[in-house]
Parts: sequence; structure tokens; C-alpha cells
Amino acid sequence: MSGFLRAVKVILAGGLVLVVGAYLIVNMASTVAAAHKRSVINHDLTARLASAVPAARIQQADVRAAGAGLGAPQVSWLAQDCSFPTSDAGWMVQSYRQSCGLTALTAWRVDSEAVARAALRAFPESLVGSPPGAEEYAGTHCLTLARASTGETRETTVAFVPPRGDETYWCGDVYRPAYLHRIVDGDGQALDPTAAWLVVQAQEQLGEVDLGCSHWSVLFCGNPFGDKPAVGDLPVRS
Repeated sequence: MSGFLRAVKVILAGGLVLVVGAYLIVNMASTVAAAHKRSVINHDLTARLASAVPAARIQQADVRAAGAGLGAPQVSWLAQDCSFPTSDAGWMVQSYRQSCGLTALTAWRVDSEAVARAALRAFPESLVGSPPGAEEYAGTHCLTLARASTGETRETTVAFVPPRGDETYWCGDVYRPAYLHRIVDGDGQALDPTAAWLVVQAQEQLGEVDLGCSHWSVLFCGNPFGDKPAVGDLPVRS
């Protein structure tokens, strides 16, 4: 009987070694694949940023010039945002994606919605688009005054943002860099919630890539990039 038990223990130990070995092999392969995918995404984003950043800077300069009647903007920055949306089944994550965009924000303090609407007349339609067909809100009490889309990847919006009221949610919170970002120009300053603002925001999508899963936790799908996005290299400013 003791010989039988020893044989069972040997078999179990051998099976455990195989399971652990397979676990390590699969996850090491996943780590290598993630490193390669990061390199590919970095290369692709570098190429996209080489044209997107200079174009965004030119557009933002045109926006500042159009709003010169309001003086220098109190908030002005250009930022690259990257996030990790997921594909889910119920409450379980099935896979991760990396999505990146470039956002240029220019904002002036204004005394009222009427002042914002009057100032908008100085902005050419070719730059910021035209008023929506009906009143359009970008959040609680945030009024979209104009919108323009270029293809499927670039959108410019002009909005009037009133001071924060008694609401828990203030629509001005949407006009700030996202969770994972880097500032390209400016300091990423948020809007002062005690003031009213005329905000021009231009956003360009830089692409979304499927990352799959890492399974170091066995049961759950982990982010192969560990919540640190591939961001590419910024072009050298001439």
C-alpha cells in the first residue's frame, strides 16, 4: 500500500510540475508577445504623431488668432491621451485594447453665454464648424455652440461651459487630459469651476489596437501592458 501511495505522490508531483511549467511557458510567451506588440505600436504612433502634432499646433494657433478679441486664452494645451478599454462578458474582462488620441484645448474666461456666442462669430466655419441643428449639450448645462468633423478621426467642438452649480457633476470636467496622458504643449491646466468658459477642443484619434490578455492570475484577464501605454515618440519641434 505504501508503494502505491508513493507512486500516486510521484504522479501528482509530476503533474504539478507539468502544470506549473505550462503556466510559465504560456505567460512568458505572452510577455514576449506583448513586448513585440508594444514595439510595433510605438513605431506606428511615432509615425502618426509626426504629422498629427504639427497639424494640431497649427490649428491651435489659428484658434488663438480667431479668439484674439477675447485676449490671450487662460487655458491652452496639447496632450496625448491613451486608455485601455475592454471587451467584457458580464463582469469578466475578455480582452484589453489600447486607444490613443491627441487633444488640443484652448479656453477663454467669459462673462456669459451671450459673450461666448458673440465671440464665436470671429471664428471661421472652416476652423470650428457650424452650429448644431438643435441645442446640443456636452454634459450637464454645457452647451455645444459649433462642431466640425474631418473624416472619421478628427473632431472640433466649441462649447460654452458655465460655472459649477449645485450639481455633483460639472460638465467642465470633460475638458481635461484623460487618465493616461502626456502633455505635449502647455501644462494641462483644468478649467476653473468658478468661472464661465468658451472652450475650443480639437480631438484626433490616433488608433486602437487589440492587446488580448495576460493570465498571470490564472482565472482573470490581465492587461498585457500593465496599464502603461505605448505612446510613440514625439516629433522634434523645429
